[in-house]
Amino acid sequence: MYDESKSGQGGGASLLDKDSLLLTATSVTFPYVKYNWTIYSWATTANGLRFYGVYYNSEQVFYDYRVPWVKVNGVRYQLASSMLTAGPDLGEYNSGMFLVKSKYNLGTPNVDVTTITRFYGSGTIEPWVLVDTHGASSTIVVPERFDFDLAGSGDDSQQHFSGTAWAYNSYETETADGSFGENASGYQWRTFDTDKSGNSFIYNVEVDVTPYSTDHSIWYHLAYNAYEFSGEPGNYESNQPINTYSSGSADPWTGYDAVNWYVAYYTTSTLVYPGPWLKVKN
Repeated sequence: MYDESKSGQGGGASLLDKDSLLLTATSVTFPYVKYNWTIYSWATTANGLRFYGVYYNSEQVFYDYRVPWVKVNGVRYQLASSMLTAGPDLGEYNSGMFLVKSKYNLGTPNVDVTTITRFYGSGTIEPWVLVDTHGASSTIVVPERFDFDLAGSGDDSQQHFSGTAWAYNSYETETADGSFGENASGYQWRTFDTDKSGNSFIYNVEVDVTPYSTDHSIWYHLAYNAYEFSGEPGNYESNQPINTYSSGSADPWTGYDAVNWYVAYYTTSTLVYPGPWLKVKN
């Protein structure tokens, strides 16, 4: 299970990053390879900090991951490169973890947005976002977009835990954290790739997701579209198929190119730190 205080699941990393760094670097040679991870680039774009081509134990996990915008008091602000005030910076920790951090300021309103993504050698990812309104009580919405390509872009299936078992919808949908309970390991959602193995099938790569309880989060189960990242994820639901299950087949799961959004909602807040825990299994 995960520490709900976010004081550090893997390496003791804290909200304010007070840990001693083994090494910090301002420039990185790509592909960056460390602690079982390979990442082909991270760079600021017109839609936040983008991680591109992310592999764990030589198996692809993401095509890309980004935080494209935040919403403050009902207004959506794209995290443009012109808003960047620090980073992207790399920190390598002696606990078998590295992080990448970038800090933005929205200008008007005076809101700092810091994306802090930690990668652990165990396969855990902490993609968290620190939003500081400098004391101005605000409603805050923070989305994170995960374009999963598990061992390739096709055949990725999406499920939610129903409270008693893993369940699925055939078409694009969303599930809120409060809708069902989590499984015994604390996981609420998962995306996975399967392969035929003899007369049966195996879970080739799987990503399990634990929401942070105070995020009041929603997980969106969507099919990939190259242009769906700057708007509201709920508007991207268009009844596209995301799962096909054929009982009796050696590999009964037929998946699709998957995209998931994690969206956290806060009211009357001045400082929030939303984001899920991801666990990669392969």
